[in-house]
Amino acid sequence: MFKCPQLEEWIFCLSGIGLLPQPMESVSISALINSHSSIILQFRNPTDEVVLVDVVLTDPKQATHQHSASALRQSTNNELAFCIPLRQSKGITLLPKATLDIPLIFSPDEMKYYEGLIMVQIMKENGKNWNYDYQLMPKADPRSISKSNNEEINGIRWLYPIRGIPEALPPDVSPAVIQCQAKNRIEERVEIVLTGAVPGSSATQTKQPEAFIPSIAHCHQDGLHETNGHITTAEFLHEVMYDSEDARNQMESSVAVTFMKKEWDLQTGIVTLIFNFVFAPYKPVRHRATLVVHSTTGGVWKFPLLLIATEPQIDDVINIEATGLYNKSVVGFRLTSQTSCPVAFSAYFLPGSSQEFTVSPQAGELLPFGSAGTLITVGFTPRMYSKKYKAILLIRTMDMQWTYEINGLDPQYTPPTVQSSKTTISALKPPVAVRQRNFIRENLKVPTTAVLSPIKFSSNCENTVIKLHSY
Repeated sequence: MFKCPQLEEWIFCLSGIGLLPQPMESVSISALINSHSSIILQFRNPTDEVVLVDVVLTDPKQATHQHSASALRQSTNNELAFCIPLRQSKGITLLPKATLDIPLIFSPDEMKYYEGLIMVQIMKENGKNWNYDYQLMPKADPRSISKSNNEEINGIRWLYPIRGIPEALPPDVSPAVIQCQAKNRIEERVEIVLTGAVPGSSATQTKQPEAFIPSIAHCHQDGLHETNGHITTAEFLHEVMYDSEDARNQMESSVAVTFMKKEWDLQTGIVTLIFNFVFAPYKPVRHRATLVVHSTTGGVWKFPLLLIATEPQIDDVINIEATGLYNKSVVGFRLTSQTSCPVAFSAYFLPGSSQEFTVSPQAGELLPFGSAGTLITVGFTPRMYSKKYKAILLIRTMDMQWTYEINGLDPQYTPPTVQSSKTTISALKPPVAVRQRNFIRENLKVPTTAVLSPIKFSSNCENTVIKLHSY
């Protein structure tokens, strides 16, 4: 009933019919061969009655309304790999709206597909039957009820189909490495070997499974070794799994795996699958991945991979010329995302870059592809001349990276030129040779005499005559 001052009262008559439960969604559980794993199923009493719960693990083909829970419990379960370790599985008292945890253990010993059915049946604690409109009976699964001798419904059942998937033992070796430079593309052929697989319904024997590390060969190699037989009836599904959701988002657009060929050796039972692996990363990454192979006849094989993308080449070189000391020079360019939607980005310099460079904005959104793009500006403020300024700028998005080399240059120096209206050319006289006298040599040529020597000589001095006489 709804009340409103303008519309007064609105009254709606509601009615509902409770239907019998339909089979629940299949529950999948996997475990390593010759090992075990467990899960918990939660059952909630949807009624307002105190009920007695019976939990039965049975075969899907044996569950009918004609079999009681005790009869199904005594029937043979073909899949011994399943187990429900409840201390009490019959007559469990459950209050209205209460829940019951049902543990399930799976321990496979063969590489095949396991199926089972968990049936949860409730009966009223007071022993009365359940009321039900039989006109709706054709819409219900006949396995969802159990009838008494007088054809009344004394039990309601919930059916949980279970699927057991065995996994091969993981290889105790290093993962296969697929390496490529960022913004390049590599294509390789991956060969994996499966043992213990059942290629088709005609297989009569299942061997102990093992997992081998995949061998990698470049796709340009020609020729494949053919085995004794080819798989014709079995199908294998494959997928690449990553350690985290972030890794999957980063690598999903960079990795492509295509099934190429499958071979089966009839004598050894070894199955060889060949895949074409394409790796085209957009930025440097290093992630571990797993190539998972599912067989439709049962079994899972996992092969470890290591994907490495090395640093890409420089996208562009930006030279910024200084306008003066402590003066900021700015260069701008526009960049768009590689998709039709804007994407978040971050811009920063690698360690070791000169501190005189700045980038703006350091974070934001790149406009979609085809638009004018987001303006990115790089500033340069030198503090001294004749110094080498260099930096590496990275602009990153979730799946792309751009790398720029930034160089800071000194301003170009132009020497001044002096121009004169008159030009004077003077003739230079050749230098005059100056004769240098050697007085020592001249003195050696003068004859020398003692004081009493009879040899006399006259000097060249003007108006002077010197005569020496002996006594």
